[in-house]
Amino acid sequence: VFQVQAMRDRTIRPKEQYVLPPARPQLVDATQQEFIEQVTGNGPIARKLALLGLGGAVAEEVCARADIPALAPRITQAQAEALYAGLHGLLAQAPAPRIILENNAPILALPVHFMRFADRSQQATASFSAAIATVIDHIVHAQPLQAPRKKITKLQTIIRMQNEQLQILEQEAIEEQRKGELLYEQYSEMKPLLTELQTAFRKKELKPHGRISAVDLKHGTATVKLA
Repeated sequence: VFQVQAMRDRTIRPKEQYVLPPARPQLVDATQQEFIEQVTGNGPIARKLALLGLGGAVAEEVCARADIPALAPRITQAQAEALYAGLHGLLAQAPAPRIILENNAPILALPVHFMRFADRSQQATASFSAAIATVIDHIVHAQPLQAPRKKITKLQTIIRMQNEQLQILEQEAIEEQRKGELLYEQYSEMKPLLTELQTAFRKKELKPHGRISAVDLKHGTATVKLA
């Protein structure tokens, strides 16, 4: 570090050996007071629990058991105590592996009963591993989602229009290349005519004649027959 940094549990100074911060106790092993110190403060409580080591689904279940909104920005001392009780109530449950069903399809594997899924269709399994395997098997063998027909049609139209535009640009490139070749082939003959055109445009006095088949004084253009 380049300057002194004073923190709650240590002070870091330049040229001194860096000392790691003391390890935080795991939430599942923390005392109630340690738990409360870690979960209080600003930020959605479910996110804070997830960052402290609980999975998102477990964090939301702990919030549900404590009757606290998962997105609550701050919690009180009493709510923190309720979270602690909710976490340890969840951990104390006997294993009860199951899968959560949606439209008769397995979408989530759980090792124990989750209160927030109490009103969802569920199916018990022989083990948590079996529950996970059931969900994975369904995902692997599920039919791939079909893109909406309207979206497919729109993309096909865009591709067709781009191909048509590409063909037009390619044809224009061929025509411009041919014009350049003709001009190069007849440059000695065309040079006096180009000089005449420049002078005539400055004087605004030019009419079709000879190789000049059309004139537009307003836009300063003229059509010249090269071949």
